[in-house]
Amino acid sequence: MAILSADRRYWRWFLIILASGFALRLAWALAVQVSLESDSVVYDQLAWNLATHGAYAWDSGDLTAYWPVGTAFVYSLIYRLFGHSPEAIAALNVLIGTMSIALIMALGRRWFSETTAIAAGAIAALWPSQIEFTSVLASELLFNFALLLSLWAASAVPIRSWWMKGLLAGGVLAGAAFVRPTALLLPALLVAALLWTRVADWRAITRFTVAAIVTMAICITPWALRNMRELGAPVLISTNGAANFWMGNNPDSTGAYMPLPGSVAELSEVDRSKLLGDRARHFILDQPGRAALLFANKLLITHDRETIGVVWNEGSLRPALGDFGIKATKAASTAYWWLVLALGCLGGFSLIARAGWRALYCPALMAWGYFAFVHAVTVGADRYHFPSIPFIAMLAGYALTLARRRRFDTLAVGRA
Repeated sequence: MAILSADRRYWRWFLIILASGFALRLAWALAVQVSLESDSVVYDQLAWNLATHGAYAWDSGDLTAYWPVGTAFVYSLIYRLFGHSPEAIAALNVLIGTMSIALIMALGRRWFSETTAIAAGAIAALWPSQIEFTSVLASELLFNFALLLSLWAASAVPIRSWWMKGLLAGGVLAGAAFVRPTALLLPALLVAALLWTRVADWRAITRFTVAAIVTMAICITPWALRNMRELGAPVLISTNGAANFWMGNNPDSTGAYMPLPGSVAELSEVDRSKLLGDRARHFILDQPGRAALLFANKLLITHDRETIGVVWNEGSLRPALGDFGIKATKAASTAYWWLVLALGCLGGFSLIARAGWRALYCPALMAWGYFAFVHAVTVGADRYHFPSIPFIAMLAGYALTLARRRRFDTLAVGRA
């Protein structure tokens, strides 16, 4: 009866948190009009051209693979169904934001405990930037959802066949890679999730890994062939990786976004990618000290604030909030981020202290470290820590769980 009661308590909290997260996102979507800012303008253009012309192309008609196709493709499906309606995208964001909370709790329960899962879910449900991005056309929410879904398919989906699990997880992870190519290296994260939960022996993990990688290759090959045909080069997903690499590694770089040099404006996407990639590599080899300082600065600027959700909604928020309100909203978002970041760091250190070397393949720690490293190497900004948010929430929930246990232990000793 005690086990049943505890299980019922978990599911009660699960539904309360999920409903709260949904309500907050829905309220934001109803109150804040979608404002096309920065990247949203590009996603809107590419999605509309896919929906109306069936071509991944700029308004000029030029076919492209500069940005990953996944986000625009998903949004184009919404446009096909509901017309050119950014509000329909906001509705989709409400849905995937809510489902992401459910996945965070499911994985937190699988990897840590029910208490950690509840704490992580509550943290994710209340997270300001994740609510603010409900009214933003961007890749962040889609990527997080696809990545979490692939991890759930690997470690929690109720399928016995490891071949089938690998096929499912690999297919979903391929979808994540179409949104952000950083997912191409994440079959290792799926394997880490299996090792962490100790649900399979090495034979099962081998079958799973082979199936996942082969499925990803099958899913990505048609797009790579399209790029070979249209761009004349074997581009797996997109051509902007080298541009981002250059932004964070050149003599004028601060580590953050910067416009591409005018000297590459007339080049093709493929030639531009090759030239900028070569320039970035030469810079690192010629000035390793400067490159190391940029690495550290990119690590810092990726984690030092969380204001992008307000910035990309300013067109809608400023008339109602004014300058002071915008600054206050940015401050509140960043304060929440700093609090959870501190808890996440505490949870990570506590996990290492308790689990020792095994913590190295804890999927939550591994994912956070991977995304932090990728953007320390390429280009930094606060939105680039968004893929780490689900995992930081889990580690923060783990820290709160340990604090709760210590408090109860202290109370028990006091009563004794």
